[in-house]
Amino acid sequence: MTKLTKKELIRALEESISTSGVYFLNSAESGRALDVFADAFMEDPMLTWVGHLDDGDPHKETKMLRLIRCMMGWVNHRIINGSRGVTLGVRGRTNELVGAMALKPSSTARDG
Repeated sequence: MTKLTKKELIRALEESISTSGVYFLNSAESGRALDVFADAFMEDPMLTWVGHLDDGDPHKETKMLRLIRCMMGWVNHRIINGSRGVTLGVRGRTNELVGAMALKPSSTARDG
């Protein structure tokens, strides 16, 4: 089976997103993308387990956001900066980033 290259991934995405309101994020938006990822995974059972924070902690939400943002940054940094993949964004009604997706082509996966 042939693996998809980053160039092929970008070409395929460009054809699909040109009129949809989805766009390629630039590296200047990486911090906001991490905020979107952190917000999206706030209730994720695995990350809640990793955080292991007491429900009575008055700073639980802030601590979880920091933890998730850090973890998502570590996992996705080479995709967000463009070296291993691409990140797509969606803007809301007031032009703020409301959705993000990090994608990497199959050619970056290790066999085995």
